[in-house]
Amino acid sequence: MSVFDKLFVRADNGDPKDWRALERRIRSMRTDDLPSWAEQSLYAIGRNLIEYRKDPSRPEFLDEAVDGSRVVVRLIEEYRRRLNISG
Repeated sequence: MSVFDKLFVRADNGDPKDWRALERRIRSMRTDDLPSWAEQSLYAIGRNLIEYRKDPSRPEFLDEAVDGSRVVVRLIEEYRRRLNISG
């Protein structure tokens, strides 16, 4: 299961990557949990890159790494917003 799937609540329309649902999920998380989820996402990105290097015939590992990267950025942005850190 990808990090995206762990954070994500599937949309009623069946779209497996409804980023609005992800945004709602991230906004509902406790502030203290955001860094942990970002760290877990970074680990998953690395794991997907390793798996792709083992089996380059499976580009879905790269897709998961890209989605994980987007999740990390969004988690960190939300964390910064809550801590009132501009940037």
